[in-house]
Amino acid sequence: MDTIDVELKLNKKLPKEVVSELRNLEWISRFRTEDGLQYRFVISFPKYFYSKNNAYLVETQDEVNMVLGDVYNIFKKYGIEEAYTKRIDYPFTYLMPAERTFSSYFHLFRLVAIIRQEKSKGNGKFYGSLSTEAKESLIYTNTANINTYSKRALIYNQALKIKETKPSTYQETLKNFPDLKNRMRIEISFKENLNFLGTDGFQLDIEKIKRKYVSYLANHILNPNRIDEGIKTQIDLLVTFLKEKYINKNSDCIGRIKWNEAFNKILHDPHYVFSKDIFNKAINEIYTSSRSKEDARRRIRNLAEISKISYEYIINDMKAIMLSILEQYKKS
Repeated sequence: MDTIDVELKLNKKLPKEVVSELRNLEWISRFRTEDGLQYRFVISFPKYFYSKNNAYLVETQDEVNMVLGDVYNIFKKYGIEEAYTKRIDYPFTYLMPAERTFSSYFHLFRLVAIIRQEKSKGNGKFYGSLSTEAKESLIYTNTANINTYSKRALIYNQALKIKETKPSTYQETLKNFPDLKNRMRIEISFKENLNFLGTDGFQLDIEKIKRKYVSYLANHILNPNRIDEGIKTQIDLLVTFLKEKYINKNSDCIGRIKWNEAFNKILHDPHYVFSKDIFNKAINEIYTSSRSKEDARRRIRNLAEISKISYEYIINDMKAIMLSILEQYKKS
């Protein structure tokens, strides 16, 4: 569990000193009065156990109950009439292999965004939005405007985010959580009114929430069944682009300078996805002779090695990578 945005309606007004205490708690934020006896705030489950940032992984029902129990005890003496969530954020943590960096997955997530955008044509309900500049943080939403989403996936480099937003805590956090540098974090957010006031206090079923959010992740973000279709579209796009712009009509080759030009355009154009499989299949469609095919592959490999210095894009099977990520999330 990550955070929940909640709204409470009480029978009695909170004393000023209680409001002040709540605003000073590290694990409660954005505390405000909505309308007299209504209060809204955000509970951070990770910060309850480790106040410096969200590096602590809250994974059990007992941990969730402990946090909710403390929140309930703060408010129960003022008479709790209603308690609803406004948004629930559930995190998944993928441990990247030591040789990978977050930015090396960028083209995989670009392909996901392209597929989502193509699926949304005509209905405006299924859009993907991601930053093509900041390769350490990606956002997908179910609306064209990311600020008006009802469902959202935020994917980011957790170590870098902590280093940039909480620099004074970074080194200590690394000591406490040695795997931090390998973490890819996906936070699924649903805006929903969920009554969490039970007969014995505040209650949230973490397993029920997890199943629901894993289902959304698997069907709408990391859906391997759509990868083949997306890769086929990318191959057709790449073949058309190379034939129209760079093929020498009088020979079966593309010049070295033009290969550099084409390669750089593909890396920087958000409409293209760089993958070894995509390039190999495109090369097979473009060239007829084995010698030309091998020469093209060699040049791509050389350019990819050079680009790894700056980009480190994965040159691998995207479907296998996606299945690996999804399988780890399902087990978490």
